[in-house]
Amino acid sequence: MSHYGSTYMLLLLWILALFIYLGRAIFQRMGRAIKKQAAPELKKLERPLVLNIGLLLAVAFMTILWYTSVTNASAFRSIVNIILNIAESMWTDLFSPTSAQGMEIITREASTQLHSVGKVVQLGAQGLIGLGLLSLFSKKSRYHFPAAYTNMAVASFLVLLACIAVPNFASSLNTSRIIQVMLLVLAPMSIAGIFYFFNLWRAFTTWVTKRKPIRYSSKWITASIVLFLSAFLIFNTGLIYQVERTQHTSFALDLSMDYARYNDFEVMGQKWIVAGKVGDVYADAFRSPVFNAYYFWGVDDLEFIHKAGTGNLIYLGTYNIEHKTVRNTTFPYTYVPYNLYKYSTVYDNQHSMVQLN
Repeated sequence: MSHYGSTYMLLLLWILALFIYLGRAIFQRMGRAIKKQAAPELKKLERPLVLNIGLLLAVAFMTILWYTSVTNASAFRSIVNIILNIAESMWTDLFSPTSAQGMEIITREASTQLHSVGKVVQLGAQGLIGLGLLSLFSKKSRYHFPAAYTNMAVASFLVLLACIAVPNFASSLNTSRIIQVMLLVLAPMSIAGIFYFFNLWRAFTTWVTKRKPIRYSSKWITASIVLFLSAFLIFNTGLIYQVERTQHTSFALDLSMDYARYNDFEVMGQKWIVAGKVGDVYADAFRSPVFNAYYFWGVDDLEFIHKAGTGNLIYLGTYNIEHKTVRNTTFPYTYVPYNLYKYSTVYDNQHSMVQLN
């Protein structure tokens, strides 16, 4: 999913938050919801609504109408197809790991014991977010977030629940991108969830032991937060898997994957070309971006080298040399074989190579 998809996902989140806001307002006016008196601090912190809802809806409608017209309704048709695909298996495959990608990730068996611990840490973070949301509706909550943020948080949590329960929902919108965008909104809820957990634990121990409630020091709770976030960081970034030299889940640390990542030898080969002030250079899709660091824009796709005249340079990186393949820049972005001995080599440091056609 592109950055445009992330934008549309945020727009969908805002629309859901708006419906939640309107729903809460209707319930409060009808007297069906539990009336809550805002804390004095909340009254001071909240600000009047700056944007007019009618104007916001009008701008959203005009934007959707314009985008639909310029794309010949292709995006609209895609959305309709996604909705129909979800509706067809809504009740038969609800919470099914074969159809709901979020549930499949949760129920997937970990490959190692270390990955099992990492899975517990990830699920624990999601559980704390759920507790943080519950604390928002508690009368004894110590946090008073603005109503706009509360609506956004509830909408984000509902989207994540839909990824787990609704079939074909997460796979249609890209699961990894969904959870990253939604956690940007829900991240503060994990901290609130830790405090709420201690409150629940204190109430539980008091009910069991029939003694006075235990008072936890704020420093002790803060230390617990730091400890949990540190564990979450080393597992989420894949650092602990790299240290233990086991299979990791971090894209940046996966050396078997080919993407725009360069070692020192590849940079040396690039500098050698830039220092020579040559005209045009041909490289594949993942090797050409390295030249942008020195504002060297005379790089063309290696796929078109057969159309160029003689006397042009060809830049090859470590992946090209080891696998004898190059990646093209046109759809479907496949790797094609490359003969390393077809052209004469003018520079070679064993990890990057420059050839002359």
